[in-house]
Amino acid sequence: VRRRMKLGPDGFPNPRGQAWYSWQTLCTLIQAYGRVMRAEDDRGTTYILDSTFKSLLSITKRLVPEWVKEAMVWEVPTERYKEELDGELAAG
Repeated sequence: VRRRMKLGPDGFPNPRGQAWYSWQTLCTLIQAYGRVMRAEDDRGTTYILDSTFKSLLSITKRLVPEWVKEAMVWEVPTERYKEELDGELAAG
């Protein structure tokens, strides 16, 4: 039981320090996104207006569920930014 308690849902050790805050932020964002959808035919939009979001995803990319990655639509000032992030997520 102690060994399982030390592991996160991805099978890796539970995060500590800054990694813990990144993990909690990711969980909160995914939960907020999920609150918009309650049924299969529900539609909604979640906006993330935070310049550090790219950094968060680069840190937590292996933890982001595939269905979240597929649902992301990028509306940013430059196409280069989107290409960089898409490449980072694909590499994850």
